[in-house]
Amino acid sequence: MFMSLGLFVLYGPLFLAAFILSIVAIAHRQVMSGVVLLVASLAVPTTSWIGLVALKIGSSVAETKQAKNASLSAIAFEDVKGYIDGGYMYCKGKVRNNGSTAVSFVKVQVEWLDRAGNVLDTDYTYAVSSDSLRPGGAKTFEIMSRADPRMKRFRYKVQED
Repeated sequence: MFMSLGLFVLYGPLFLAAFILSIVAIAHRQVMSGVVLLVASLAVPTTSWIGLVALKIGSSVAETKQAKNASLSAIAFEDVKGYIDGGYMYCKGKVRNNGSTAVSFVKVQVEWLDRAGNVLDTDYTYAVSSDSLRPGGAKTFEIMSRADPRMKRFRYKVQED
């Protein structure tokens, strides 16, 4: 708001002067110079306004992402287990929202590791999609990956986008 007002206060007299000079140039048969000056005087506030809107949108997106990441930090895992069944590795468990606000789009990622801790495969699922998980609420998840005989352990986490 204040930035827009400041631009208007600064730009208003400059626009008026440029507008008058462009009319004078056109009246003196320097049409091209007058038109260029008139177009330039209109382009500056338009691009400034677009820049301000983009800045506000960018700030809003960053704040939203920061708030989501803060709410995701309150997600806890319960009863997580991994096992092999019929040529597939499974990671099953539950996520619980220990925060004070509802969360949505909770993405759980699993990494399947060999004995040395090297990542052999990764996969993910949304334990919570667009439906919200209320504070204190829990939701089960299951991730299935094709088994590899080298897979000996796994680790899991909530993945932030």
